[in-house]
Amino acid sequence: MDEPSHDPMIGRRIRHYRIQERIGGGRQGVVYRARNERLDCDVALKVVLHGTFPDVDSRRLTEREARALAQISHPSVVVVHDFIDDEPDCDCVVMELGEGRSLKEMMSGSRLPQLDALRLGVRGFGESGDPKALYAKHGLDAAGIAASVRRFLSR
Repeated sequence: MDEPSHDPMIGRRIRHYRIQERIGGGRQGVVYRARNERLDCDVALKVVLHGTFPDVDSRRLTEREARALAQISHPSVVVVHDFIDDEPDCDCVVMELGEGRSLKEMMSGSRLPQLDALRLGVRGFGESGDPKALYAKHGLDAAGIAASVRRFLSR
């Protein structure tokens, strides 16, 4: 995808995951396609380098997100398989690898009302009658409900 040729993570092994290529990234980390050498399958590996966040409490955000996602079972929400926090320079979230287009690619050819609805917190998402939009809305709803319950229980 947009893999820099000098990316030192390519070819690196983290536990039994061999990093193959960069498939995306953002402020919180970079997502790679990695090979699970134990099970002989590909996974998505979100890598958050230490130093991305200024303190340990902020670093725990990645773990909290991984735990929250791991509690959700919905076809529109990615499955989290593991959280790795014992590497000397990074934390990692091991997730199922979803094949298809990136959000950026989908936005370039998507209808504006759905994108606006997504930006406005899912309000009206799926009202167009598009089954894919409705399916995505249900996944986002499931994630929102799980997060609300978790916040309530952690008080």
